[in-house]
Amino acid sequence: MSTSTEIEPAVCADSEPQLEGPVVVFKWKAAEGWPVEYVSPNVEQVFGYPAERFLSGELLYNDIIHIDDRERVTAECEAYLQRGSAYSVHSNYRVVRADGSVIYVDEANRVVRGPDGRPKHFVGHVVDVTERRETETQLRRGKATLAEALDIAQLGYWEWDLRTGETTWSDEMYRILGVDPDKMEPSLEAYREYIHPEDVDTVFDISRKVLTQTGSYKHRFRIRRADTGELRHVRGRGRVTELSCDGRVARMVGTVQDVTETVRSEQLLRDERSWLKSLIEAMPDGISFRDGEGRWLLANDRTLEFMGLDGFDYQGKTTCELAEFSNSYGDVQLECDRTDELAWEQGEPYSFEQEVPALDGEMHTFDVIKVPVFEDDGSRKGLLVVARDISERKRTEEALKESKERLAEAQRIAHLGSWHLDLDTRQVAWSDEVDRIFGRDTEQAGEPLTLDFVLDHVLEEERERIERVTDRAANTLEPFQMEHHIVRVDGETRIVHSEGKVECDASGEAVAMVGIIQDITERKKVEQLKEEFVSIVSHELRTPLTPITGVLTLLAGGGGGELSPRAQKMVDLALRNSHRLLYLIDDLLDIQKMSSGEMDFHIRELELAKVVRESLRINISLEHQNKVKFAFTNDAPEATVRGDKGRLIQVLTNLLSNAAKFSPHNGVVDIRLSTTAEGKARISVSDQGPGIPEEFRHRVFDKFAQADSSSTRKHGGTGLGLTISKSIVERLDGEIGFETELGEGTTFFFELPLAKP
Repeated sequence: MSTSTEIEPAVCADSEPQLEGPVVVFKWKAAEGWPVEYVSPNVEQVFGYPAERFLSGELLYNDIIHIDDRERVTAECEAYLQRGSAYSVHSNYRVVRADGSVIYVDEANRVVRGPDGRPKHFVGHVVDVTERRETETQLRRGKATLAEALDIAQLGYWEWDLRTGETTWSDEMYRILGVDPDKMEPSLEAYREYIHPEDVDTVFDISRKVLTQTGSYKHRFRIRRADTGELRHVRGRGRVTELSCDGRVARMVGTVQDVTETVRSEQLLRDERSWLKSLIEAMPDGISFRDGEGRWLLANDRTLEFMGLDGFDYQGKTTCELAEFSNSYGDVQLECDRTDELAWEQGEPYSFEQEVPALDGEMHTFDVIKVPVFEDDGSRKGLLVVARDISERKRTEEALKESKERLAEAQRIAHLGSWHLDLDTRQVAWSDEVDRIFGRDTEQAGEPLTLDFVLDHVLEEERERIERVTDRAANTLEPFQMEHHIVRVDGETRIVHSEGKVECDASGEAVAMVGIIQDITERKKVEQLKEEFVSIVSHELRTPLTPITGVLTLLAGGGGGELSPRAQKMVDLALRNSHRLLYLIDDLLDIQKMSSGEMDFHIRELELAKVVRESLRINISLEHQNKVKFAFTNDAPEATVRGDKGRLIQVLTNLLSNAAKFSPHNGVVDIRLSTTAEGKARISVSDQGPGIPEEFRHRVFDKFAQADSSSTRKHGGTGLGLTISKSIVERLDGEIGFETELGEGTTFFFELPLAKP
């Protein structure tokens, strides 16, 4: 029997090819069933069988080969022997482990022959390739998915190896060009033939610039299909993906997409703009359109007339800029700019009346409605303004002003239950809708009502609050609104929204209250369902994502064996994306907890300097990832507050992450702890970034708010960090804010009350 010192070096030195992975070294006897004469000690770790079972003859190697693979492996071995080969290799056959599980292995062995030339034994090794096989399967699926995605998106894909001159096209490239793949080899020259002659020089000039500047390009040009001769518009994109050792471009990839329909749509939009202009000119009202930044896009002559803009080149200018050109109408235009902003802030159609002086000096009244339009991400898209001259109508209505106000009030509340409370008698009169809200039947609806009846049908724990609100309204003469629960006559509990205002007599004394009541139970249920949905989805995503992230981390670290560079890149990308998804889920969970009031806080006295230093230690990786330096200045070493340490570190982590991301390389992020004259501790985080755009500043703390919300934005993130930070600081009785200057940087800060000694 050979020893391990005789076998293992021989295997490592003589058997080919060498295999990667968990390897078991064997020496088999050239006999039926492949009796094992030697096996390396790790056989039990890999296969689950003790070495003694093989060496004693109790277990033949052929016994552990999967029954469906034995015949193939045996046939391959015999074929090698018949050819007189010194080596044999068997790939991807299955072995049944001791616990019954099945693994895939590769085997390589060397034939050792006796003096008579007949096979005496085999020396070789067997490697567990199960994980590698799974990885290769995933890679194949990934390639198939990419190909399918390109097909769905109708994107033609090409690769150009400048070292060999070889060009590769996807099937969609051939389809876009109308070429049969079997009849043409892809090449740069072939591509050139289908480009419109007027566009050839432009296309190749752009490509040459990329080759010299090693960047990327995108452009639009025309092609003529080979099969139909049809002229089509395409958008081309390309990028340098590999450089040679001397810095020259070695490889480029790119896409081509047929955008003919897009070009036609753009032309249609231009035509529609012309038709729209004709339409609005035919209307008696003043109509104008502005973009999300307040620049005038289109207006009819009626608008230009009453805004004093006749003869001005108004397109592309803001209302404030136009005010500078008009002395007599400057105030009108500034008021127009102010109401534009009110419409944006309200977020829905905003209507009002505005007086404008005519050329003859007479004042005209316009009924104006401004309709803001938003992008899907909530950013401003455009503003439609319609202004109708109602001067004649106003003069007619002046005599009926009092009755008109009553009618307008009735119209405003017509779809809701309305009520009237006599403060002296406490008698309540209300509309039929209120009877339905309280569940009163026809007979009960005829009975007189009192305030006591209303309070009897309010949840007992809310009665004191309702009386307090209504008493305050009666004393201050201010309107009120609130949400509360009622108990219907049939015992069902409902949620209602109530609004009211006080009516006074000629002496100014409060004599009555009028208002509306609306059943919002179903709306509240929908809101609750939405919050529960966010919670369920977040948890259901997080549960499977955690082990996925763990497996990806193992693969990325080499736990499954060495990966090819391409596989390593794909695994690293998947790992980064899984981490990003985990962060998003955590943020969603925090948002849901904030909305439902379930976010836990453990309040105790804290030394802020220690909290800041711990946060810097936890987030030290941000310095390396973003190539910046954190600098902490402690101007208040004794500052203590009452707060939650973990939540404060969460706030600091969000602020440090934002500052690091937006700072230039080798920049410094300043963190300062100080106190204010108002007895508060202040922590500020300052970056040297580009600053926050003016149009985005009012949305900085909104959910999912990001200055750059495009799919290709430079800096990642969920847009929830600052929202969560604001909620945490405010829960700790603090305030959060920022100071910014374009081109100079931004300072985010938050202040907390100092702990009382």
